[in-house]
Amino acid sequence: MTKIWTLDTRDTVLLDVVMQHSQLSYADLGPELRMCHARTVEMLGSKGVSYEALRSALVPNTEPELADLALVFDTARFDESWYGMAIAERVLPQLERDWSGSILEGDLISRNEDRAFRALRSSLGARVSGISTTRQLFVIYLTNLNKRRKEKLVKGLLEYEPFVGSIETHYESWLKDWLSLTLTNSYLKHGTTFIGPHESDIEEAAERNLRWWPLDQHGYRCVSLPSDLHFDLFLSYKIERGEGFHGSESDTLHGLSTISDDPQELGEFTVFVDPRKVDYGNGKGESVQRLGIALTDGDASRYVADSVVRAAGRSLKVASTATLDAALVTAVDRYRNFLRGG
Repeated sequence: MTKIWTLDTRDTVLLDVVMQHSQLSYADLGPELRMCHARTVEMLGSKGVSYEALRSALVPNTEPELADLALVFDTARFDESWYGMAIAERVLPQLERDWSGSILEGDLISRNEDRAFRALRSSLGARVSGISTTRQLFVIYLTNLNKRRKEKLVKGLLEYEPFVGSIETHYESWLKDWLSLTLTNSYLKHGTTFIGPHESDIEEAAERNLRWWPLDQHGYRCVSLPSDLHFDLFLSYKIERGEGFHGSESDTLHGLSTISDDPQELGEFTVFVDPRKVDYGNGKGESVQRLGIALTDGDASRYVADSVVRAAGRSLKVASTATLDAALVTAVDRYRNFLRGG
C-alpha cells in the first residue's frame, strides 16, 4: 500500500456525517479512506505525476532551514476585483521551476481586528499603518522554502506597489493559527506541474484550472483531480494549528484510522522516554523547571508522563505511520524541542 502523506478532514464534517448516518466505525472508515487514496494515486499516475514524489510538498518540514512563507498584498491598490490573478502574474516568475510545495491563498478575515493588527504589526511593522481593515489584505502562502528561495521571492516583489511584506511561519503562533483558518489550498506544485482541484461532478480525466493562475503563459502545465474525495483530502497542505480548534480531534482520529481499526487520542498515551534523555534532562536544572517537565527516577523501563510530549500529542496532526515520526517531532519542537536533546 502506498504511504499516505497527509489526510485533511480538519475543516469538513463530511466524514463525521457519513460515519453517523451510516453507523460506521473507524474499522469501517479506514478501508474506505485507503481506497479513496489508492484512486487518488492512480489518477495522478494517469496524469504523469508520481504521488510518492509529493512528500516534500505535503508534509510540514522539521528542518530549521526550511519554512513556510506568507506573502501579504494590499488589495486596495487594485481597481479590479480580480486582484488574485494580477498578484499571481507577479509571483509566478519568482518561483523556481524545480521547487515543489503547496500554494494556499485567501483574504485575511478576522473576528478580532485588534488582535489581528497587533499580530501583523509584530511581523510587518509600520508597513500595515495604512491598512484600515485586515479584509483588504490578500495572502499567498508557500511551503517548503529554503533561505535562498525565500530571499528571491521577497526581493522580486519589493518594487511591486501592492506588496506589503512577508511573514515566515516556522513556529506556532496566533498568527499562524489565523492563517490556517482563513486560507485555502489552490495548488500543489511539483516541478513544472501544478496540481489543483476540479468539480467533483465532472469526469475524473478532466483538466481544469479553477484558480485561473496564468500557468500556461509561464510554461507550466496544470492537471486537476476531483475536489471532495481526492484533492481536498489527500493533496491539501495543513498549516499546523495549536490546540482547541474545532475538528482537530476528529481529524487526528480519521488519519489514524488509515493505520488502526481502533484509533485513540495520542495525548492520552503513556510516553516512554529513553533513560539517556531523562539523565540529560536532570542535568538541565532551571531549564527543565521552566518547561514544566516532571522527570522521574527509576530503571531503564520507566515510563514518563510529561507535559511536553502529552501536549504535543494533543495538538498532533497525523495521517499515517509515514508521517507519524515527522509530525511528532514537529509537535514536540513547538514545546522547545527538549526531549530531542542530548
